[in-house]
Amino acid sequence: MNKFGKKIFLPILALLLLASCSDFFNDAKKSVSAPIVIPPPPPLPPNPDFTITVPDGTERGIVKADKTTAKEGQSVSLEISIKSGYELILLDVVDANGSFVTLEGSGTERTFKMPAQNVEVKPVIVAFATTGEYKDEGNDLVSFGLWPQTKKADGLAVYERASKTEGCFTYCRGDDGQWYYKFKDEWFKVERVFWRVLETDSSGQKFLLAEKILFAKAYDSTGNIIYEYSEIRKWLNGNSSSGSASDYGGAPGFLQTAFTADEQKSIADTSVANDDASTLPVEFDTFSAEEMANWSPNGYTTGTTTDKIFLLSINEATRTEYGFGHYDDTTIAKRVKTPVDFCAKEDGARAGQWSLRSPASQRHVNQIQIVFWDGSILMSGVTATHGVVPALRVKNTP
Repeated sequence: MNKFGKKIFLPILALLLLASCSDFFNDAKKSVSAPIVIPPPPPLPPNPDFTITVPDGTERGIVKADKTTAKEGQSVSLEISIKSGYELILLDVVDANGSFVTLEGSGTERTFKMPAQNVEVKPVIVAFATTGEYKDEGNDLVSFGLWPQTKKADGLAVYERASKTEGCFTYCRGDDGQWYYKFKDEWFKVERVFWRVLETDSSGQKFLLAEKILFAKAYDSTGNIIYEYSEIRKWLNGNSSSGSASDYGGAPGFLQTAFTADEQKSIADTSVANDDASTLPVEFDTFSAEEMANWSPNGYTTGTTTDKIFLLSINEATRTEYGFGHYDDTTIAKRVKTPVDFCAKEDGARAGQWSLRSPASQRHVNQIQIVFWDGSILMSGVTATHGVVPALRVKNTP
């Protein structure tokens, strides 16, 4: 290209580039300022069908729906079939938003009205829970009543909407079928209570002492050391004992929580001695003068009370006929008690110590007698928290 051609071509090229850039920026402005339009969803067909999802059956049972789809407002029937040894504890129908659909009916049938959404049927079927009826376990052990004991296994689900109240506790059902109690943000399994048979009298009545420390509680938070009026006696017996002088306060306690109304009928009313003799070890007569002075009663004893549940006295806790012995003997296995998990959660530091009902001697003001972790008997503050090992007598059982 000659010089004359270049002089004509280059200005023309510059004009073309300038026009192109102008068009680009104009288009860009239009694209930014133009509103974004989202097309509406395709309209639903008139009166559409919605799906009903039901889980497959298991060895525990099955729930069936009479249809797999339904229109809004249409009635849907559910048929429930549970295998022997299991029970349905929850049955929910949940819509796509997670809301519960109202169910009607009982027994083996339920119905609901189909919402304008897909739904899922969610049954919870579990094994029957353990019961607390009296049972001879052999080797001088029986099981009787129920109480929270072992910490829940990791990964096991607990359904708080499947609950019941027993005495002073509210229990919730676990996926294993057992009841659980929530205490200090942990769940504890409600299990059968094991008792050591201390004596069987001529009528067949058995004197029982809990094999483990079941709970931790102060003898009396106000400092009272008279067993008849103590908080621990009120808590053990709750509102259904025929106590001689103490008002139990009208609130349920251990008795109403651990035993059903029918099981309570098997528990005898016991005449519980609270006199001076009950506060002394059996071997008191063999003591030296100094030991006798150390154990001299403090005047805070009373007469006999009538209770269904009670704590042992030091006199009972040193009797050889019950398998015990001298108060400072650390080789007596029956006096050594370990706490259940539930008790240790309440007061782990004192978990191996448990209270007797006997006030301490006159040299030990505001103290009670307790069994130490090694089985020896010592004295401790009345307001301190110690383990609780209930005792009771059951009537002649089959």
